Amino acid sequence: MKKESIIGEVLTLTTCWEVKLRSGEILGFTEAEKNLTIDGVLYHAKSGFSRSAIESDTTLATDNLEVAGIIDHEIIRHEDLLSGKFDHAKVSIFLVDIMRPESGKLQLRTGFLGEVTLNDSGFTAEIRGLLQAFNQTIGELYSPQCRAQLGDYRCKVDLESKCQVGKIQKVVGIDAFMSTLTEADGYYKYGKIKFDCGFETEVVEHLSSKIIISEAPPSGLKVTLAFKIYPGCDRALSSCINKFQNALNFRGEPFISEVEALLF
Repeated sequence: MKKESIIGEVLTLTTCWEVKLRSGEILGFTEAEKNLTIDGVLYHAKSGFSRSAIESDTTLATDNLEVAGIIDHEIIRHEDLLSGKFDHAKVSIFLVDIMRPESGKLQLRTGFLGEVTLNDSGFTAEIRGLLQAFNQTIGELYSPQCRAQLGDYRCKVDLESKCQVGKIQKVVGIDAFMSTLTEADGYYKYGKIKFDCGFETEVVEHLSSKIIISEAPPSGLKVTLAFKIYPGCDRALSSCINKFQNALNFRGEPFISEVEALLF
């Protein structure tokens, strides 16, 4: 009887993973054959979830792992992954007893969602462990270009006051279209664009009324599709002065001598 009880406990363990989005929404998934409710969170079964092996040691090496899933699941959709809904989400992976989920969790890994790779039928997501923070660069190097992000707390440019609303007039490629914009060439280059379908991407090139983006919406570019577009910045001092009148907040050192001048 004792031996059967031990085997039973081992066989009823299953893996669950909990995803907490930046919006505060919590999504649960499990490898079990039926849905589980743990601490008030519903963990969906048959979501096509699988994970790589989890390894840990006593060093400070990064302990990343990967999880894979099916895109056409009702919760994880292709457009949500592309739009950044899951970016930097907090992920918790643990074991639980299917027969007694209220008995507690055996924590396997806690981290954050990193790089996501898409394919025809699913996705692979990197789970970055807590030790990943120790690999981040602390401090900054001198540079002739601005190190701030356009519109952040150091740059202080009000992007909302400089954005424009427009519509696609003509599609001229998979990732290019003609618009109603009238600003000078390059004004929106390196900027971002948000379509009314919820998809957001970067502007690769802006030539008069032609806009080239880095990636098209999942449903493709369509005539009359509305968007909101924000100006871009090449991080040069001249752009900070002439384009944004923001030289006071420029975060670069454009007058430092180049390496060749210092050595020779």
